[in-house]
Amino acid sequence: MRCHFIRHGKRERRIGDPPLTPEGREEAERLAGKLATHGITRIFSSPLARTRDTAGIIAAVLNLEVTEDSRLRERVNWGDIEGQSFDEFMAQWEHCSRERDYQPAVGDSSVAAGRRIEDFVSDHYRQLSRDTVIGVTHGGVLADFLLNVFSSEELTRVRPRFCDDPYGAEVLRECSVTTIAYDGSQYRLNAVGAILI
Repeated sequence: MRCHFIRHGKRERRIGDPPLTPEGREEAERLAGKLATHGITRIFSSPLARTRDTAGIIAAVLNLEVTEDSRLRERVNWGDIEGQSFDEFMAQWEHCSRERDYQPAVGDSSVAAGRRIEDFVSDHYRQLSRDTVIGVTHGGVLADFLLNVFSSEELTRVRPRFCDDPYGAEVLRECSVTTIAYDGSQYRLNAVGAILI
């Protein structure tokens, strides 16, 4: 199975579950055009608005339906804790990123979030072992997954400087594509944060 993990397009900067900006919608439309020849058979999305919006735009161009899968959700989202300031959210985010086993008050540790993506891949492999699928997700949980299953040497080979700042916006930019292959026992890393638009 080949899986293209796509980070959602540019979102509105506000608390909670913000949708895409007009620019983010345009990014998703351009990306959809590039993916039209990739033989995509299924599209899955995190349940958050920014990923659903991105997946919906791509699905419309590819004439596919979107299936929501909560395992693609971000490790923690600003607004999950009522009254939490952005600075408090960022302090918690950075703590989880530094100490990957740290369990925040709400959400998942970095390691546990990455395991959700591992479960997503292995579950869908059983049904779609010869297919090419898209998983529209978030930068943090995608980096968590990559750090769980690939060595720093492999990550650096495919994307130099990934390990210097795996959660940085320049590594997994909006509407970037990270491609892996999975054969039921082994992962192969083909691209990290590729910009196709």
